[in-house]
Amino acid sequence: MNEDSAAYRLTGMVLPSGWTVLERIEMSPGKTGCACSVAYLVEGPDGEQGFLKAIDYAAALASDDPPLEIALLTNRYNAERDLLKHCGDRKLGRVVRALDAGTTRVPGAQPEAVSYLIFERADGDARDAVSTFDEADHAPMLRLAHHAAVGVSQLHSISCAHQDLKPSNLLVWNLAALAEAKLGDLGSAFLTGRPAPQDDERVPGDPGYAAPEQLYDGDNKLPPAHRRIAADMFMFGGLVCFLLTTVPYNGLLQMYLDRSFWWTQWEGTFAEVLPALVDAHGMAVRRLEETLHACVAADTAGVIRQLCHPDPMVRGDPKARRFGMNPFDLTRFVSQLNLIYRRASFESRASA
Repeated sequence: MNEDSAAYRLTGMVLPSGWTVLERIEMSPGKTGCACSVAYLVEGPDGEQGFLKAIDYAAALASDDPPLEIALLTNRYNAERDLLKHCGDRKLGRVVRALDAGTTRVPGAQPEAVSYLIFERADGDARDAVSTFDEADHAPMLRLAHHAAVGVSQLHSISCAHQDLKPSNLLVWNLAALAEAKLGDLGSAFLTGRPAPQDDERVPGDPGYAAPEQLYDGDNKLPPAHRRIAADMFMFGGLVCFLLTTVPYNGLLQMYLDRSFWWTQWEGTFAEVLPALVDAHGMAVRRLEETLHACVAADTAGVIRQLCHPDPMVRGDPKARRFGMNPFDLTRFVSQLNLIYRRASFESRASA
């Protein structure tokens, strides 16, 4: 942390577009953002509050290869800014909106320049939501899962893969009622036709939530665009698992996987470890079905079974695959989660 950097000295400033920087937000581990960004609460001229992410160029300048790190940081910022505008132009309602972007200077700072993005401000994220989780009522969490499914589907509809779907990147409004959720942090995203620095990374997002073929460096024989969409499906299924159990799917999978097969230990090929992963997947899904409320257990476990299959050549919609259609189309899963949510909501009201 370099407190002399402009990224750390924005409090009290009025930005060129009229936003006032109110206070710096200390980010807890796992929150949206990265080591090269600093978060602030901001207020617009009309009183609207937002979340600002300031890019800390000082962190890049202090690296072993400053020119390379500055270029990567700038390119990632530009890619995220442009993708957010692309999503906004297409009115993707379940993806967080960027309210402003720009660069300003802080006289006397080292360096003086700082670039920033301002987003609509949520009340929390999926991790905050599960802290209010009532195990007897799955309906609110299933509503958030459905909102997340719509968001992922909207991104896929514009040939974009999020690539970092995890609890801290599912933003929630009105935490008391768990009323609404949107996807946030597109800093690791892939968009067809718009190259970004992370496109060549084997695991563009957080490894703790990544798909097995990414973790084990598996050749899944899919075209690059489908490879990223297939990984998104796995991570989305893991997010649904987290919302309903507070355990990420990879954590559940490891419970049934011998330690020698963990991706941090394994030295063999993906093909060699895949049978063990498939067996662990079967046990993990059965555990899920036993854990969830009876009215939604079978259907929800079925969704996660298809979304989180360790083999990307089996993952997704089996009916679509049988009929030669795109198995990575989330449309059916969006509808299924909506139906499961409505059933859980009805059961909740009936038992109240």
